[in-house]
Amino acid sequence: MSPVRFIIQVLAAAASFAMIAAAPARAGLIGSTVDSQYYTLGSAYGSAATFTADGQAHASSYPLFNITVTDTQVIYQFTSAGSWTTSPTSLDSNGLYISNGNLLSFTGPAILSAKIDPATTMAGFTASNLTFNGGAIAVSWGGLAFNSSTKVVLDVATVDEPRASALLALGVGGFALSRRPWRRRKLG
Repeated sequence: MSPVRFIIQVLAAAASFAMIAAAPARAGLIGSTVDSQYYTLGSAYGSAATFTADGQAHASSYPLFNITVTDTQVIYQFTSAGSWTTSPTSLDSNGLYISNGNLLSFTGPAILSAKIDPATTMAGFTASNLTFNGGAIAVSWGGLAFNSSTKVVLDVATVDEPRASALLALGVGGFALSRRPWRRRKLG
């Protein structure tokens, strides 16, 4: 093997290792752009509120709760007391369902799962009130009551995009190197 080729291979391996080592364990939601749209009585209610996920509470498009999006959670904190009315289907699209509730759409890493955290205090809120797809989470709480201490906490897992890209690059590079012909030096 020529010294130039050896140096190129060492640099390629080092770059691949650096990409893998520098990649976070998971991408997370922090830094994502979030659109919060309320749905009730068969359609969207008002206009969407847009914010950047930063771990801080943000007002929603509906004035009864605030939304905090952390790296791994979505937290709805209610600001007053009442109960949600039942409503005809307001959203039924791409695996998302809402009768009376909120849709969060994310511009960021794809969502792998969304589950109800035990810190949730809304009585009657179950897995049937939660739907999600790769880019959005929908909560439907028609008929459920709330007060100013009510929380709905969702645990969210996202796709590990940086590490997946690094592994893909490493695999393609390895395949390309394995396809190159190797020449043996003749001795003597």
